[in-house]
This record gives sequence, C-alpha cells and structure tokens, in this order.
Amino acid sequence: MAGSRQAAPARSTRLIFLNRFFYPDQSATSQILSDLAFYLAASGADVHVITSRQLYRSPRAPLPREELVNQVQVHRVATTRFGRSGLLGRGIDYASYYGSMWSRARSLVDRGDVLIAKTDPPLTSVIAFLVAREKNALLVNWLQDMYPEAAAELGVPMMQGPVGRGLRSLRDLSLRRAAENVVVSDEMGQRVRLRGICSERVHVIPNWTKDEEICPVGREQNPLRAEWGLQRKFVIGYSGNLGRAHEFETVLSAADQLRDRSDIVFVFIGGGYQFELCSGRCRAQSAAEVSLLSVSTAGVAEIFAQCAGCAPDFAQAGARGLDHAEQILWNCRSRAADNFDQLERGRNCSSRSAA
Repeated sequence: MAGSRQAAPARSTRLIFLNRFFYPDQSATSQILSDLAFYLAASGADVHVITSRQLYRSPRAPLPREELVNQVQVHRVATTRFGRSGLLGRGIDYASYYGSMWSRARSLVDRGDVLIAKTDPPLTSVIAFLVAREKNALLVNWLQDMYPEAAAELGVPMMQGPVGRGLRSLRDLSLRRAAENVVVSDEMGQRVRLRGICSERVHVIPNWTKDEEICPVGREQNPLRAEWGLQRKFVIGYSGNLGRAHEFETVLSAADQLRDRSDIVFVFIGGGYQFELCSGRCRAQSAAEVSLLSVSTAGVAEIFAQCAGCAPDFAQAGARGLDHAEQILWNCRSRAADNFDQLERGRNCSSRSAA
C-alpha cells in the first residue's frame, strides 16, 4: 500500500572489539584477541575489531586500513608511530589512538551491538563506555591489567596523586556500567569487586594458549634445540615481554648461583624495557649460560613442550577459556537483541549498560 511503512530488515548483533593490536601482530593481547575473534566468527558471529595500524615491534608497519581476515572485519585507525622507545612517545601514541578509536567507534557502533574493550592502551574501557552510552550498545570489559594502579606501583609520575585517583574513578565508572567484566584471575576479580563492582558481573577466564600449536617433541627430534645448540642442555625458559612490571631478580639470581652448571641454560625470548638491563646484568655477573633473543620465533613453543603430559592440559584450558568467553558474549548478544527489539517497537526500555 502506498505510504505504508515497511519494517526495517532485522540486523544481527555485532561483536566489536577494541584493542591497539590485532592479527598479524604477535604481542600477547593481540594473540589472545585474535584467537577469540576468529573463533567467534567461525561460530557464525558478526565480528569487528577496531585497532591501530601498528605492530608491537614495528610501529611503522604498512597495514591496510580495512581488511577482512578469517571472516573478521578489521578496522585500523591512524595514530602517531613513536613506538615503545620511551614513555613520552608511548603516551602520545596512546592519546592519538584514543581519539581515532573513539571517532571510528562512534561511526561504527549502533544500538544493540556489543562493545568489548581490552586494556591496551590503558583505560580503553572509559572510551568504550562513552560510546556504548551514546549508542545504546552493551559494554563488556576484558581486563588484562589494572590501570592506573599498575602505573602507580611502577612510580609513573602523577599516578599516585589526584590525577591517578581521578583516572581510577573514571575506570571504576566504566566497570560499574558494563554489562559484564572479564578478568584473568581470581585475585584480579577480587580487586575489581573491592572497587564496588557487582560480583555477578565479574567473570574469571584465564588466558589460554593455542593448544593446536603445542605438542610434545623429543629432544633428539626437536629442530629448534638443534638450531640453538640445546640438544644436551636443561633449558629454563621465559618467553614474553620483559617490561617494567616484570620481576627478574629471582631468575637472574638463580642463574648466578648456577654459573658452574654447564648443562643448564637460561633462555629469555622477547623484548621490552628490561631486555638490555637483563642482558647487562648477566654479562656483569658472569652468570650461568644465558641466551637473550630479542626476536620472537614461531617454533619457540617446542622448547616448552618437552613433557608429554603438558599438551592435554594446555588443550583443555584453551578450550574452556574460549567456550566460556563465547558463552558470555552470546548471552550479551541475546540481551542486546532483546533491547534492540524493544527500542524498535518504541517501548521505553532503559539501556542495560546503565543499570
């Protein structure tokens, strides 16, 4: 009939992640996010990621602005590209990403969507909360760190005074107004609850590993051991960021005490603020044989899978983590769809994220 109003076609609820790094970046938050995003997309979800054009180790990497990867729509925003060489440059990178992320999210997010904020850069949840409130979207915070508390403990200027208290208040507001908050440990969950966050909205999901890439390899058949000359060595390994918040005194003291044991090798793989400090400390103390590798190696997991019983444990933990995260987000999608339907019918439905 002429002049009659047709109902708008139904739109599926989108899951929109916010994080400064994403695939093909190999940093920790990127890997764990990429795992979940690809997993959800393969399960039929409409998944988007708003991220930067940087790589953790290559801030000037020429990544495309828009890309479809494994059915995940990736939106990369422009930022400054000082990288991780100093706190000032990193702070400028953070600020530029906040602005670009906020602008892109406001143009992308619609009512009924689920916005998932990680913690790189710190306080991403505050930006996400503002967008979710404006767009009538649901907010899920996926916390890997507690900021600004971590910065205050490390002595970052202003984080222990009024500025730090103000940032904590904003962060806490974003957690209280979220539909759900995901933390990586029971201890972090307790810290979040002590900030006045409803216990029912705090879920513990430990970080997982890509279990299909970890399998036991015998010493004699391990090509990485042969390449690095470790066939007859007992390896004590660390793989990851050597950042300001990490404590290495214990393992370096152990290396010092074991300096006479030629059959023991300490292997550090990664980079960060403390890489050169650890390297200099080892040289100065003539500690036990220590290898520090500043570039990541795809096959490094082979070193840490010498025990045949470890792979099933990793696999079970990874599957549980992905399934739990999927359950939380699918529940949010259902609530978002209900809210969206109510809004479309003109009912006075209050936003779930403002409860």
